[in-house]
Amino acid sequence: MSKIDDIKKINIPNKNKFGDLTPDEIIMVIIEALNKNNIEVLYENVTVLSFLEFPEIFSLLGYPSFPDGKRVHDCLLHLGKHGKRLIVGDRKKGFDFSDKGKVILEEIYGKIKFSDEENYVKPQPPKTKEIQMIQWIKSTPAYNKFLEKNNDGISEYEIRSLLRGTNLSTSEYLQKSLDVYISYAQTAKEEEVLIFLRLVEKKWKHLFQRIKLRGNK
Repeated sequence: MSKIDDIKKINIPNKNKFGDLTPDEIIMVIIEALNKNNIEVLYENVTVLSFLEFPEIFSLLGYPSFPDGKRVHDCLLHLGKHGKRLIVGDRKKGFDFSDKGKVILEEIYGKIKFSDEENYVKPQPPKTKEIQMIQWIKSTPAYNKFLEKNNDGISEYEIRSLLRGTNLSTSEYLQKSLDVYISYAQTAKEEEVLIFLRLVEKKWKHLFQRIKLRGNK
């Protein structure tokens, strides 16, 4: 049996309870799942499992049949020694949790309540990439706060996460993500989502401002 076959056998329970988790937190669950199944926690394996289990989050923007390796890479970077220091290791040797990471992982387990596996119902895949993306937007903390009329409570981190970006993402990348979202919302005739995205575009416009090169007018 090949490594990919072993990864395909992994089924993370209660994925319907992951709506409040950030991509970084989900990657931590992915790392733990690989560890439990005695599969090396290499970058490639993390990318494959995250895509198989959470395609709505870790598929390539605009191409739902392909994994977004850069998104996984950015999450690992966030979690590593140059970020939150919740994991140790590297792409070649593999990853594991730091002592601090183990504590945070337990907090994540408490948040999603992994124990009730028998009530887990695997969600049906969306019929189109537009619906898939709309479902992702609606699952984010930023959108939920918008529905609660708590726009001032939305953080920049939540906006970057909504746009599938990180603190290192460029304004061009974030703008492209937003443009795709707006296009999908228009196609799916999701007026409330469109209002939300226009709010994001206006309220967090500094995220999309391109830096002018010297000499440009």
